[in-house]
Amino acid sequence: MEKHSCLNLVSYSSYLEYDSEFAAIIAAAVLVHAALGCGYQQGLYQEALELEFKAVSLPYERDKMFSLLYRDQPLRPYCRADFICYGAIVVEVLAQAAYSGREESQVLSLLRGFGLRQALLLNFGTAQLQYKQLAQQQALTQKKPCNT
Repeated sequence: MEKHSCLNLVSYSSYLEYDSEFAAIIAAAVLVHAALGCGYQQGLYQEALELEFKAVSLPYERDKMFSLLYRDQPLRPYCRADFICYGAIVVEVLAQAAYSGREESQVLSLLRGFGLRQALLLNFGTAQLQYKQLAQQQALTQKKPCNT
């Protein structure tokens, strides 16, 4: 798996390739992709993935949100993660022909906002499921994520 150049992100491929939590999430995504293929909108894959998580009793929260504060006032729109699995892994679902590179920056913002360190990008928009395991190199206390 390729290394990621986005600031503060590293590929977990050498460390987490066999991590059971990541493996369970990826296995669920593979089943969804095998059943549906590519070509549908992102929301359909989110729905199917949630059903698969429930079927295997994988702990998750869907559409988890947080708000940034500016001058002690919450900003809108809220930032939202597609899923947070095991209380620790941000899972973002895509349905695109290719990664644009912006996805990693958005995930970095989510990791910062939720105070988490691990993420998984799942792309259902190609003939074969694509995924990227990403991690925050250090715990961040910064409250303001980069532009999303």
